[in-house]
Amino acid sequence: MMKTLTLLAMAMAAIASKDDLASVKDMTAFVQYMTEYNKPYRNHADDHPLMEKRFKAFRTNLRRIEEHNKKYDAGQVTFTLGLNELADFTDEEYKGLLGYKRLNDRPEAAFTHTSDEFTPDAWDWREHNVVTPVKNQGMCGSCWAFSAVASMESVYALATGKLESFSEQELVDCCDNGEDTCNHGGEMSHGFIEIIEHHGGKIDPESVYPYTMESKGVCHAKDNQALGHFTSYANVTSGDEDALKSASSSAGVISVAIDASSFMFQLYRHGVFSWPLCKNKPEELDHGVAVAGFGNYKGKDFWLVKNSWGEGWGMHGYIMMSRNKDNQCGIATDASYPIMAKQKIKEESSARIVEDALMAFQ
Repeated sequence: MMKTLTLLAMAMAAIASKDDLASVKDMTAFVQYMTEYNKPYRNHADDHPLMEKRFKAFRTNLRRIEEHNKKYDAGQVTFTLGLNELADFTDEEYKGLLGYKRLNDRPEAAFTHTSDEFTPDAWDWREHNVVTPVKNQGMCGSCWAFSAVASMESVYALATGKLESFSEQELVDCCDNGEDTCNHGGEMSHGFIEIIEHHGGKIDPESVYPYTMESKGVCHAKDNQALGHFTSYANVTSGDEDALKSASSSAGVISVAIDASSFMFQLYRHGVFSWPLCKNKPEELDHGVAVAGFGNYKGKDFWLVKNSWGEGWGMHGYIMMSRNKDNQCGIATDASYPIMAKQKIKEESSARIVEDALMAFQ
């Protein structure tokens, strides 16, 4: 096996020298990368167009990682970058994953969640069995569906005491009559309304309606096997991080939209992600994720954000995004969550958990 990898590295190095693109070191790293991530194109011939395309993208991102991490070592930035499943994507392919699309005909929310002074200093819903494992949207711009489902799973678990994995595919196939496909994009609130208005407030479990990483615009929901009783949804005061903090410590996991357009987000590895050029206006956001908590790391306030690119991305699928930095990356611009039947019971339960946490901090 090692001999095969060495020969492939040498062959790829020959291609690189012909185009004056890279060193043998880069080629060796690329061979190791293809093997570690089990890339299907690793079996192509050395001069295959896809092989060359992937190497060029990989080399570009490898340089970005090296240059950025030098700044981290020098104390100039607060987070590191690293190789991951997306490191061989071109910039155009990467942006294709960012499927959040703000729509003009937004459904009306039941109410708007405002700030509350009685919130803990740190919170992590993963510690309360209301967050499912990190999922992977694959090569489909369905981030908005994963964001909406993450919040529904959490709200359902708080209301019932049972953590269930729900179907993102149902939202992709059924929302807006199948218009919010992998290529079209969508919005989390439309996912909530789809379930509330067209499926009796219930959503299929993942086991009943599994994810396929594609969409043909045909709804196959099995409402007789669905769970929940979502009745409406709430917005969080736009741009208000204090309101988001209150909501995320009492209502459950919160669906949010962010600006994830930078390669630094694509290649994020660890630390508090802080990028001063990150945008925060509604029309500038492009990715749906979910806030699962917040805290402080090495003196930096952060939001604990669950992504949908698998556990191999970031911190086992999560990212710490900067908090209290003027709504950086739009983390609080478009935040919302669904409301379950027996909401009063859920709110009392959540309030009790928060009260216990506050007592612990005293």
